[in-house]
Amino acid sequence: MAALKEFYGANIGVSGERQKFLGLIQGKSKSIASWETRVRNQVAQCEYENFADELMRDHFIAGLASETLHVKLIGKGHRHCDVSQTKVTLKEVVETAKCFEAITYANQLMRPLEAIKNR
Repeated sequence: MAALKEFYGANIGVSGERQKFLGLIQGKSKSIASWETRVRNQVAQCEYENFADELMRDHFIAGLASETLHVKLIGKGHRHCDVSQTKVTLKEVVETAKCFEAITYANQLMRPLEAIKNR
């Protein structure tokens, strides 16, 4: 990255990279895996340091295309006052999202079979 910056003379500002990060959204046709990759790749440019994991988790949830999944994952959140409850990690959120995606896809595949059975 340093060589590219030197070659092109580009000065990529952290503030601009953070704005790109905050503007990311999943998109209807994008998979959970590709959405996770986009979030991780962009946050690497933002220099959030100790807060990167929490920000990735929160933005991953906020930018989801599925409102149902969005609400489900918000409900999984942590409580600030309850120190005995651990924070939900990005990994846990992504695993839940991938399961939801797989179940949704399987349900879509089964719908035509149910229509044939009901004839």
